[in-house]
Amino acid sequence: MPPTLRDIADRCGVSRATVSLVLQDSHRVSEPTKVRVREAMAEMGYIYDRRAAQMRSRRAHGFGLVLTDVHNPGLAELAMALEDATADVGTSLVMGFTRDDLDKQTHILRSMLEYRLDGIVISPATGTSVDDLLQMMNSGMPHVLVTRRLHGYQSDYVGPNNMMAGRILAEHMASLGARSLAFLGGSPSVSARQERARGLRDQWTKLGLEWRTELSIASNALEGGGHDAVIALLEHGPLPDAIVGYSDTVVRGILRQLKDAGIQPGVEVAVAGIDNDPMAVHLHPSLTSVDTHMADTGRTAFSLLLDRISDPGREAVTTLMKGSLHVRESTSLWRR
Repeated sequence: MPPTLRDIADRCGVSRATVSLVLQDSHRVSEPTKVRVREAMAEMGYIYDRRAAQMRSRRAHGFGLVLTDVHNPGLAELAMALEDATADVGTSLVMGFTRDDLDKQTHILRSMLEYRLDGIVISPATGTSVDDLLQMMNSGMPHVLVTRRLHGYQSDYVGPNNMMAGRILAEHMASLGARSLAFLGGSPSVSARQERARGLRDQWTKLGLEWRTELSIASNALEGGGHDAVIALLEHGPLPDAIVGYSDTVVRGILRQLKDAGIQPGVEVAVAGIDNDPMAVHLHPSLTSVDTHMADTGRTAFSLLLDRISDPGREAVTTLMKGSLHVRESTSLWRR
């Protein structure tokens, strides 16, 4: 990703506001500081964003962000990156959390439309239909969908390459010698779960291994969902060699319930997640996970939103963030 004002500020040991004033050639910043900041910009390849300047030059009402919740640390990373991006253009971010409640989502979106925000980034609640978002589309409000697609709805979208994440973990588990695999957690109606399951299944069967549909167990996307999914899994019979959780949040519940059942995760069963949230390295065992780069997702979503504001009639853009595998004890300790 290109450097941001915060990156320049950190490099120079000044505030982001100071960097912004240097861009404006303000007399409030000393010449030595201006020289230092400009040199850092040149070295780091900072490119002036004229769209942001245009945003600063007019009265901005702010931007909206609608997420399911922030229990998922990855979504918290996305929100903080988006807040930084809006601050860089001199405006603010209004946040709302649906908790996957459609009525609450409708209320939040209606309020944001009434306040005439400059644009909205939204991760649709579970069960959202095209009709649920038509009011926003018909109002002409610039918006970008993140993390969850809505099939049949034409809009900009940015999120993880979920099928790639599934394929990466199928390859990893098979390389360890695993011959049976379960996929636990996530709502069956959410595009992210469907895509992650498809990536796992397609790569697993491509490797000549049996995909057992009954071991793909949906749940909610919280820790409690992982807990419930493990209980359902153990009712199906012998423990599989490997478990992939829908997200690292779900995996925390998976690890807890495995331990409660007297099973050592990472030793008796290989376990991995998706998101590589900041807590993954601190779990016991430390968690193997695919990084979905949620901070980059937030920054990319804001860039798409500015593009949409500049050119309302352009074709919708879909951007998928490539995942990267981080191997830790939850799989590295396991042997067949």
